Amino acid sequence: MTGDEEFIQVEQVIERLIARHPSVPPGDIELVVRGIHKRFSDARVHDFVPLLVEKAAQQAISIRPADTAASSSHCRPRDTYPVTVI
Repeated sequence: MTGDEEFIQVEQVIERLIARHPSVPPGDIELVVRGIHKRFSDARVHDFVPLLVEKAAQQAISIRPADTAASSSHCRPRDTYPVTVI
């Protein structure tokens, strides 16, 4: 996979997640996806990077508190784990 192909696929990931999560600001989704994608910059093989980015971003967005009540109670769905985006 070329760098251009990977870039296009990551852009498509952002578009899909924005469509899948209309209640999340698009800028937040883009920040999450780009932060996760950056972690794969030194990967030897990039063929599956967009897929891995999408899965990690989907998880990060799904456990994101929907409102302040959810964030203050520190609840998250069962069998999910926090993801730190660097």
